[in-house]
Amino acid sequence: MTSTYGIVVFVVLALFTAFELYVGLGIGYDKKVVSSSRGFFIGGGTGFFILFFTTAATWFSTWLYMGAPGSFYKNGIGWIAGAAWQLMIVFLMGNWGPKVWRLGKDHQLITPSDMLEGYYGGKAIRPVHATGELIFCFPTLMAQIAGCGVALDALTQGVIPMWAGCIYAATVVGIYVYFGGFKSQAWVDTMQGILFSVIMWVTVIIMIKNSGQPGLTGFFAELERTGSDLLRYVTKPDGLNNGY
Repeated sequence: MTSTYGIVVFVVLALFTAFELYVGLGIGYDKKVVSSSRGFFIGGGTGFFILFFTTAATWFSTWLYMGAPGSFYKNGIGWIAGAAWQLMIVFLMGNWGPKVWRLGKDHQLITPSDMLEGYYGGKAIRPVHATGELIFCFPTLMAQIAGCGVALDALTQGVIPMWAGCIYAATVVGIYVYFGGFKSQAWVDTMQGILFSVIMWVTVIIMIKNSGQPGLTGFFAELERTGSDLLRYVTKPDGLNNGY
């Protein structure tokens, strides 16, 4: 790794880490909110702006770690059909979200396990459901931590190995989540959601400009003119579908 490149990488990494901690422990931290278990886990209310961007950041990172960019680049946009299930998520959140929120507020419920125990009764429901959620979510959580380790290993050309990158990512996230709870996490997600959105639109603008065609329509027309199959479902010679 050249000295100039290394300096830039580590300076950017240090600035990004400092910014994350500033947002999580400065802007997002509220001592009154985290003083109770309900405030720590629920955040005391986030508002529409925070809710929108923390959800956007979650979706961005989910598709990223599921390999969407690489699949689009290699196989075309067929994989985007998987996004159709997001419509179901929006419907369920819009329909059931306010009802669950009202139940939680009226009965002082904090976790889904609390709600299931209160609705169905029986002390066994809470630990069983909580254990199931942990088992279900653990692989995804670890995949994102591992992804950070791989990214840092690649960016620093091995100076920070994958295992050290994983420890770094888990430590930074653990600090602001431990001290600031859900509200700090939501604010960091919001910052990242805005950052991802800016990067996405800047990338789109650069691609359109470099295509030599006016507008988004001209960009796709130029891509289609190249004769590639990136804008359609295609089938490999071995019969395996390149799409989703």
